[in-house]
Amino acid sequence: MKLRNLNVMGLMTDMSYQSPVKENQVKRILKNFDKDSLDAITVNLRPNGFYYIIDGQHRVEVLKRLKISTVPAKIHVGLSLEEEAKLYRNINTRPTKSPNSIAKADITQGDEKAELINFSVLQAGMKIDYDNQNPRYGYITAYKALERIFNKYGSSGLVETLRFIKDTFGDEKRFFQGLVMEGFAKFLSTYYNNLKLNELSKRLKQKGFDNFMAEVNKQSPSFDSKKECLPFVVADIYNKRRNENNKLKKLYLRD
Repeated sequence: MKLRNLNVMGLMTDMSYQSPVKENQVKRILKNFDKDSLDAITVNLRPNGFYYIIDGQHRVEVLKRLKISTVPAKIHVGLSLEEEAKLYRNINTRPTKSPNSIAKADITQGDEKAELINFSVLQAGMKIDYDNQNPRYGYITAYKALERIFNKYGSSGLVETLRFIKDTFGDEKRFFQGLVMEGFAKFLSTYYNNLKLNELSKRLKQKGFDNFMAEVNKQSPSFDSKKECLPFVVADIYNKRRNENNKLKKLYLRD
């Protein structure tokens, strides 16, 4: 690995694993900018002759705005795209880096679990918002919740959970909050073989998402979290007007 100054205007970015530049981070660096304490960026010299930024997008953007033409850089030579993504992933394990950004890099470097989570979400008719752009429809932002559901219930459990939420409420982002997905995953995994899913979905549609969440909020003080409370509320909705023999036993949710 070499260390030398590079012209900031000649640097490239591969968005297949990188995240978009965040304006608030650029402003934070600008506010406290000190050229003498600027850390070197990390780049890869690809066979096409271009230098690709692996770590340091925000520093480069700051230098461009300040009209500073060069930046110190640690230079790798001839890394593959997968090796770039792996190095990006290893460098960017700091807490400020979002799980979504890390997952995007994991996919590029061929991480099996990240690929399976992504495939499961696509199977359910949704997409993951890896770049935290917050689109209103069709995308899920709460990546850590997806990962926890996958770890606990597998790909099939994740797909069934997302499909049920989408078929019942729609594909708006707010229906796929972490606590909602994990709460429904718990409920479905507990009772799946004893449920009439179409009937449950119909009852939840009639109640509406906002009224449903209002009931979760109302009952949540009796639980450790809203996530823990949610499946109990779903069970109450399903059990309403059922005879005792056909009611779901809520004690199973306490396992």
